Amino acid sequence: MRIRVSSKDLSRQKADLAVCFAYEGDTEPRGVTDSRLRKELASRMKAEGFKALPGDLVVWNADSRYASERFAVIGLGKEKEVPGEAIRSGSARAAREAARFSARTLALRLPGATSGSDALEARASAEGAILGAYQFDRYLSDPARREVKLRTLELAINGASQAVADAVQESGCRTSPGAGIDHHAQHKMAQRPVGRHTELLLPVGHGHQHVI
Repeated sequence: MRIRVSSKDLSRQKADLAVCFAYEGDTEPRGVTDSRLRKELASRMKAEGFKALPGDLVVWNADSRYASERFAVIGLGKEKEVPGEAIRSGSARAAREAARFSARTLALRLPGATSGSDALEARASAEGAILGAYQFDRYLSDPARREVKLRTLELAINGASQAVADAVQESGCRTSPGAGIDHHAQHKMAQRPVGRHTELLLPVGHGHQHVI
Protein backbone atom coordinates (compact mmCIF):
# COMPACT_ATOMS: atom_id res chain seq x y z
CA MET A 1 0.00 0.00 0.00
CA ARG A 2 1.23 3.50 -0.83
CA ILE A 3 0.51 6.24 1.69
CA ARG A 4 0.42 9.88 0.67
CA VAL A 5 0.22 12.87 2.99
CA SER A 6 -1.27 16.07 1.59
CA SER A 7 -3.31 19.14 2.44
CA LYS A 8 -5.87 18.68 -0.37
CA ASP A 9 -9.52 19.35 0.31
CA LEU A 10 -11.83 16.35 -0.02
CA SER A 11 -13.38 17.87 -3.15
CA ARG A 12 -10.00 17.65 -4.90
CA GLN A 13 -8.97 14.21 -3.73
CA LYS A 14 -9.35 11.58 -6.46
CA ALA A 15 -10.10 8.13 -5.09
CA ASP A 16 -12.48 5.22 -5.43
CA LEU A 17 -13.78 6.19 -1.99
CA ALA A 18 -13.27 9.57 -0.31
CA VAL A 19 -14.06 9.72 3.41
CA CYS A 20 -14.46 12.47 5.99
CA PHE A 21 -15.55 12.37 9.63
CA ALA A 22 -17.99 13.93 12.06
CA TYR A 23 -18.38 14.01 15.83
CA GLU A 24 -21.63 13.69 17.77
CA GLY A 25 -23.58 16.94 17.49
CA ASP A 26 -22.03 17.92 14.15
CA THR A 27 -24.49 18.82 11.43
CA GLU A 28 -21.83 18.73 8.72
CA PRO A 29 -18.55 16.86 8.24
CA ARG A 30 -15.30 18.17 9.69
CA GLY A 31 -12.35 19.31 7.61
CA VAL A 32 -14.20 19.81 4.29
CA THR A 33 -13.52 23.36 3.10
CA ASP A 34 -15.40 23.20 -0.21
CA SER A 35 -18.78 24.66 0.78
CA ARG A 36 -20.75 22.93 -1.98
CA LEU A 37 -19.46 19.46 -1.09
CA ARG A 38 -19.84 20.15 2.62
CA LYS A 39 -23.50 21.09 2.11
CA GLU A 40 -24.13 18.04 -0.09
CA LEU A 41 -22.76 15.74 2.60
CA ALA A 42 -24.58 17.62 5.38
CA SER A 43 -27.82 17.13 3.44
CA ARG A 44 -27.22 13.38 3.25
CA MET A 45 -26.39 13.27 6.98
CA LYS A 46 -29.68 14.98 7.79
CA ALA A 47 -31.75 12.88 5.37
CA GLU A 48 -30.44 9.61 6.85
CA GLY A 49 -30.68 10.66 10.48
CA PHE A 50 -26.91 10.42 10.89
CA LYS A 51 -25.94 10.93 14.55
CA ALA A 52 -22.17 10.48 14.19
CA LEU A 53 -22.12 7.71 16.76
CA PRO A 54 -18.98 5.54 16.56
CA GLY A 55 -19.11 3.62 13.30
CA ASP A 56 -22.15 5.45 11.89
CA LEU A 57 -21.89 5.72 8.13
CA VAL A 58 -23.39 7.73 5.29
CA VAL A 59 -22.42 6.91 1.70
CA TRP A 60 -23.13 9.25 -1.21
CA ASN A 61 -22.52 8.78 -4.95
CA ALA A 62 -21.43 12.06 -6.51
CA ASP A 63 -22.34 11.25 -10.14
CA SER A 64 -19.06 12.66 -11.51
CA ARG A 65 -19.52 16.08 -9.89
CA TYR A 66 -16.22 15.79 -8.03
CA ALA A 67 -12.84 14.15 -8.47
CA SER A 68 -14.04 11.11 -6.47
CA GLU A 69 -17.14 9.20 -7.48
CA ARG A 70 -18.17 8.00 -4.03
CA PHE A 71 -18.02 9.78 -0.67
CA ALA A 72 -18.66 8.67 2.88
CA VAL A 73 -19.02 10.33 6.27
CA ILE A 74 -18.06 8.22 9.28
CA GLY A 75 -19.10 8.94 12.86
CA LEU A 76 -16.45 9.27 15.56
CA GLY A 77 -18.68 9.56 18.61
CA LYS A 78 -18.13 12.19 21.28
CA GLU A 79 -15.30 14.61 20.65
CA LYS A 80 -12.42 14.14 23.06
CA GLU A 81 -9.36 16.23 23.87
CA VAL A 82 -7.13 13.43 22.58
CA PRO A 83 -8.75 12.16 19.34
CA GLY A 84 -6.37 9.31 18.50
CA GLU A 85 -8.52 6.28 19.27
CA ALA A 86 -11.64 7.66 17.58
CA ILE A 87 -9.65 8.51 14.43
CA ARG A 88 -8.00 5.08 14.47
CA SER A 89 -11.35 3.29 14.71
CA GLY A 90 -12.97 5.55 12.11
CA SER A 91 -10.13 5.00 9.65
CA ALA A 92 -10.33 1.24 10.16
CA ARG A 93 -14.05 1.44 9.35
CA ALA A 94 -13.19 3.47 6.23
CA ALA A 95 -10.74 0.80 5.06
CA ARG A 96 -13.32 -1.94 5.57
CA GLU A 97 -15.86 0.09 3.63
CA ALA A 98 -13.31 0.60 0.84
CA ALA A 99 -12.78 -3.16 0.72
CA ARG A 100 -16.53 -3.72 0.52
CA PHE A 101 -16.57 -1.58 -2.63
CA SER A 102 -13.39 -3.27 -3.94
CA ALA A 103 -11.75 0.16 -3.89
CA ARG A 104 -8.07 0.37 -4.77
CA THR A 105 -7.69 3.99 -3.65
CA LEU A 106 -8.94 5.52 -0.40
CA ALA A 107 -8.79 9.20 0.54
CA LEU A 108 -9.25 10.26 4.15
CA ARG A 109 -9.83 13.89 5.07
CA LEU A 110 -8.92 14.21 8.74
CA PRO A 111 -10.88 16.61 10.93
CA GLY A 112 -7.98 18.45 12.60
CA ALA A 113 -10.24 18.83 15.61
CA THR A 114 -7.85 20.42 18.09
CA SER A 115 -4.81 22.65 17.79
CA GLY A 116 -1.63 20.63 17.45
CA SER A 117 -3.45 17.33 16.85
CA ASP A 118 -2.45 16.96 13.18
CA ALA A 119 0.44 14.55 13.71
CA LEU A 120 -1.52 12.46 16.21
CA GLU A 121 -4.52 12.22 13.89
CA ALA A 122 -2.38 11.28 10.89
CA ARG A 123 -0.53 8.56 12.75
CA ALA A 124 -3.72 7.10 14.23
CA SER A 125 -5.43 7.21 10.85
CA ALA A 126 -2.60 5.36 9.09
CA GLU A 127 -2.59 2.69 11.79
CA GLY A 128 -6.35 2.28 11.61
CA ALA A 129 -6.58 2.12 7.83
CA ILE A 130 -3.83 -0.47 7.48
CA LEU A 131 -5.23 -2.61 10.26
CA GLY A 132 -8.79 -2.25 8.91
CA ALA A 133 -7.73 -3.45 5.46
CA TYR A 134 -5.84 -6.36 7.03
CA GLN A 135 -8.76 -7.41 9.22
CA PHE A 136 -11.22 -7.36 6.31
CA ASP A 137 -8.81 -9.45 4.26
CA ARG A 138 -8.10 -11.90 7.07
CA TYR A 139 -11.71 -12.76 7.83
CA LEU A 140 -13.01 -13.23 4.30
CA SER A 141 -14.14 -16.84 3.97
CA ASP A 142 -13.45 -17.10 0.24
CA PRO A 143 -9.69 -17.65 -0.29
CA ALA A 144 -9.96 -16.18 -3.79
CA ARG A 145 -11.01 -12.84 -2.29
CA ARG A 146 -8.34 -12.60 0.39
CA GLU A 147 -5.95 -10.38 -1.52
CA VAL A 148 -6.11 -6.85 -0.09
CA LYS A 149 -7.40 -4.63 -2.90
CA LEU A 150 -6.46 -1.31 -1.33
CA ARG A 151 -3.35 0.01 -3.05
CA THR A 152 -3.20 3.72 -2.20
CA LEU A 153 -4.18 5.68 0.90
CA GLU A 154 -4.13 9.48 0.86
CA LEU A 155 -4.27 11.23 4.22
CA ALA A 156 -5.23 14.88 3.92
CA ILE A 157 -5.09 17.37 6.75
CA ASN A 158 -4.80 21.15 6.85
CA GLY A 159 -1.52 21.04 8.74
CA ALA A 160 0.25 18.61 6.39
CA SER A 161 3.97 18.98 7.06
CA GLN A 162 7.13 17.00 7.46
CA ALA A 163 6.24 16.52 11.13
CA VAL A 164 2.91 14.98 10.13
CA ALA A 165 4.64 12.75 7.58
CA ASP A 166 7.16 11.65 10.22
CA ALA A 167 4.29 10.71 12.53
CA VAL A 168 2.75 8.57 9.79
CA GLN A 169 6.11 6.92 9.21
CA GLU A 170 6.24 5.99 12.89
CA SER A 171 2.85 4.30 12.68
CA GLY A 172 4.39 1.05 11.46
CA CYS A 173 4.64 1.92 7.77
CA ARG A 174 8.41 2.48 7.74
CA THR A 175 9.78 1.57 4.34
CA SER A 176 12.38 2.42 1.73
CA PRO A 177 12.01 2.32 -2.09
CA GLY A 178 11.47 -1.21 -3.27
CA ALA A 179 11.26 -2.61 0.24
CA GLY A 180 8.37 -4.32 2.01
CA ILE A 181 6.92 -3.14 5.29
CA ASP A 182 8.88 -3.10 8.51
CA HIS A 183 7.59 -6.34 10.01
CA HIS A 184 8.91 -5.57 13.49
CA ALA A 185 6.96 -2.30 13.63
CA GLN A 186 3.84 -3.88 12.13
CA HIS A 187 4.01 -6.78 14.60
CA LYS A 188 2.92 -4.38 17.34
CA MET A 189 -0.31 -3.68 15.45
CA ALA A 190 -1.42 -6.91 13.87
CA GLN A 191 1.11 -9.64 14.76
CA ARG A 192 1.73 -10.29 11.08
CA PRO A 193 2.63 -8.34 7.90
CA VAL A 194 -0.09 -6.36 6.13
CA GLY A 195 -0.44 -6.55 2.39
CA ARG A 196 2.49 -6.98 0.05
CA HIS A 197 4.02 -3.54 0.06
CA THR A 198 3.77 -0.26 1.91
CA GLU A 199 5.39 2.96 0.76
CA LEU A 200 5.25 6.49 2.11
CA LEU A 201 5.04 9.50 -0.17
CA LEU A 202 5.83 12.44 2.04
CA PRO A 203 5.24 16.15 1.37
CA VAL A 204 8.24 18.21 0.40
CA GLY A 205 8.06 21.95 -0.14
CA HIS A 206 4.95 23.16 -1.90
CA GLY A 207 2.88 20.02 -2.23
CA HIS A 208 5.54 17.91 -3.90
CA GLN A 209 6.03 14.38 -2.68
CA HIS A 210 8.73 11.78 -2.53
CA VAL A 211 9.04 8.17 -1.51
CA ILE A 212 11.29 7.22 1.37
